[in-house]
Amino acid sequence: MKIGFIGVGNMGGALLRAVLKKNRAEDIYIADSSREKTDKYSSEYGVKVCDNTTLARECGCIFLGVKPQMMEKMLVGISGALAMRTDKPLLITMAAGLGSGYISSLAGGCDVVRIMPNMAVGAGEGMILVCAAEGTEHGRIETVKELLSCAGKTDEISE
Repeated sequence: MKIGFIGVGNMGGALLRAVLKKNRAEDIYIADSSREKTDKYSSEYGVKVCDNTTLARECGCIFLGVKPQMMEKMLVGISGALAMRTDKPLLITMAAGLGSGYISSLAGGCDVVRIMPNMAVGAGEGMILVCAAEGTEHGRIETVKELLSCAGKTDEISE
């Protein structure tokens, strides 16, 4: 499965490093408004750099590491690519204050899992709370827990 990261700032970058411990770099796509950040991760780890739309078309699991106030604009920008897919990707968001139902509605009905990580995830010692909207397949939550198993401990909570 191809894994994408839209936004590789402090937390997105920490989660990227954790996910790379168990996944091949050639299966990881990153997009960020900062060319400096994408160049750094590309040269350091060999991940693929692309734009948000390409990432939305290619990846089965997409981490949304953008600020809450930027989420709507970013999702509107990739909604066309998401709508064209026959297989809806799993979106994983760490944006505080935005419910999974709201994000799913902007993303054309994709399954959304919310996570609340802390910075210790970069060292593999983090604590990540995981929740999903009612009706989300339990397997989707398990996918997120497995992806983040190298980041630390996970615990499922209600939204």
